[in-house]
Amino acid sequence: MSDRVTRKQAEAVVEQIKAQFPAEAGWDHNLINLRDHTHEELPRGRWSVDWEGQGFSCPEEWAVKFRCTVPGVGVEPILSFVLLIYPQS
Repeated sequence: MSDRVTRKQAEAVVEQIKAQFPAEAGWDHNLINLRDHTHEELPRGRWSVDWEGQGFSCPEEWAVKFRCTVPGVGVEPILSFVLLIYPQS
């Protein structure tokens, strides 16, 4: 198991987010922010995705409902609108 998630893996997570919450259903993909470990003061090799301001009654619900299938990657909400991306065996 690697102790880091690569940018390519993190970007694959973002693509899965877009697929699970499509623009056609009203989700604004321009508001998705992929951030490296420095943004949320995470350990090296971790990433985060924040996606605020969707305008729904519970805009942050996406982070709790998202399911990731990128190999070697785990995810969990840090906040309801921020998703942690971490290495997983």
